[in-house]
Amino acid sequence: MTMAEQGEATCEGCDEFDRHGFLEMKRDFREMRRDVTKIRVELVEIRADLRILDNRMVNVEKTLETFATRNEMQLMLREHALANRKAMYRALGVVTVVLGGLMCILESLN
Repeated sequence: MTMAEQGEATCEGCDEFDRHGFLEMKRDFREMRRDVTKIRVELVEIRADLRILDNRMVNVEKTLETFATRNEMQLMLREHALANRKAMYRALGVVTVVLGGLMCILESLN
């Protein structure tokens, strides 16, 4: 087989390849490329939305931690204030008893 014959055979093979749907496959690949490009664009948008949602969730978590900390601190302050009041009332009770006793003594001396 000479080079010319091989070239003709190759061209005939190419023609058969074209006839067997090469152009359709090419169109299908172009459509797939467009579809994949659209999907990539949508994925980029979704990732951006997820980043925004993630940032919002982090802010919400920080806010909740802040409120939880405030509530815990308020609860601790209330407990501390109640403990101080109890101690103050006990001290006042003792002071009242002592003052009452002193007043009785002073009245009895007058």
